[in-house]
Amino acid sequence: MTMNMSLTTRLFLSSTLLIATVDTVRAQRIETKNKPDSSVLDCITASFEKLKADTVFQKEMEMEGEPWAYIDAIYPYTVWGDLNGDGVDDALVPFVVAGSQGGGSLLEMYYAVFISQDQQLTYSYSYYRGNHWGLDVPVVTFTRIENGIIYGNEDYYENQYFENYPDWIYRFKNGRIEEEFAPLHPVLNREFDQEMVEYLTPIGLIGDGRFVASDTNLKELKQFFGKKLNVKKVTSEVCDGYFALPYSEDYNGPIRNAELPNATFEINDQDSVTLKQIRFNLPGIRAENTTLCTLQGYITDETTLDDFKRAFPKSYAQRSIIDGEIYIIMAMQDDEFTGEMHWEVIFDKNGKIKRVQYWGDC
Repeated sequence: MTMNMSLTTRLFLSSTLLIATVDTVRAQRIETKNKPDSSVLDCITASFEKLKADTVFQKEMEMEGEPWAYIDAIYPYTVWGDLNGDGVDDALVPFVVAGSQGGGSLLEMYYAVFISQDQQLTYSYSYYRGNHWGLDVPVVTFTRIENGIIYGNEDYYENQYFENYPDWIYRFKNGRIEEEFAPLHPVLNREFDQEMVEYLTPIGLIGDGRFVASDTNLKELKQFFGKKLNVKKVTSEVCDGYFALPYSEDYNGPIRNAELPNATFEINDQDSVTLKQIRFNLPGIRAENTTLCTLQGYITDETTLDDFKRAFPKSYAQRSIIDGEIYIIMAMQDDEFTGEMHWEVIFDKNGKIKRVQYWGDC
């Protein structure tokens, strides 16, 4: 998942590189499925050249002096299609801003979003997609626009870890590009010699088109779910919850649960809330109201055992069968309690997902 951010360093680029790059732009390779013709490409190039001199754009990019930004003609390619549903094609133009950081060069990468208005391309904003190092945070690459949906992927720069994965899905909403779906995928960890590590780190739920964090407070949870939320005390002694663990710093006594038809949250005496379990493929629950967002992708009713096998092969290899259900144990990305705290991902015998639940070793 990628966040919008701006540069914090002085930007520079040699004039030789700029001239060479602009020359390349004139013969830019467009290899997306919705390829604009040469006249459209000329319009895109001219629109971007005009944008570079715009003072508002320079301020947005925190550019000082000459506008050292240029279209990325090599990686990836301009994407062309209708973003806002008006029947007219718009453009996502990849560009690079060159700067320095810690004495070395830094290339920050963006998409300039151009909306077609009155037979011309009007700049909307810049979507941050990563930097050319791409070691810790994946780089976003858009590949096509179809029926208002932006398809693409997130991968580590100049690598193909996720080359055979399903598409990431984005939409242009309220003037911004938002991620709607990411397939399950591992995380690259530089501390482990660039190995892919298999964590599962929930960050929230999507219900009724809205997002609620998996770690929140009772007030916000009630505001989000309203009367559907049923809060009750846990009368029996439990050790399968986060706050219930005696060595947890948030352990403060009696624990309550907040129940939904398809999810359970745990509440401590400070009204802090954390997700305990989410249930999938339940009758009467709309699929769009059962989405678990994690740093490793989205889990929905459509998630299968094969999805976990592809994304987390080591965890899959250690799966177990309990009472006819298939259990995959996923470690939490938690510095202090990784050894004791896990997520159990449970499938039926046919590989259909049933639930994801927290588990702590008592």
